[in-house]
Amino acid sequence: MSIVMREPGVETLTLASGDTVIVKRYLTAGESFAMQRAAIKYVAPTVPGEVATPELDPVSGGIALVLAYLVDWSFQDLDGRPLGIRAQPPALVRGILEQLPTEVYMELQAAIITHQALMKLALDAEKKTRPSFTAPDKILTSVAS
Repeated sequence: MSIVMREPGVETLTLASGDTVIVKRYLTAGESFAMQRAAIKYVAPTVPGEVATPELDPVSGGIALVLAYLVDWSFQDLDGRPLGIRAQPPALVRGILEQLPTEVYMELQAAIITHQALMKLALDAEKKTRPSFTAPDKILTSVAS
């Protein structure tokens, strides 16, 4: 059995405003690791000599999720010009996200969370149809030979 690799792909999500958001279909392991690291903040010690402790930060976690999946969107600036973010540095995209009205950002984040949940359901369904590995003794025998 081989490792299951996926074609990188994107999905287009439509928000209530009619704007569209292009997101990655799935994250790679590296993208997931980076997202998880970005969701951690370190709390300064309260006692001298102790080290800072890592803690999940829900705000950073939400932004990390959006940044991990977001590819581009149809948003426009105040003058009606496209506010393209494709291939822009994460710090720039984060700055733009922070300038969005709260309700727009929350809808964007909710759409990505829903997308993530739907992709998980699709993966779970795929696992049920994929042939499972049933002969570990043959591999062990060939390794021992």
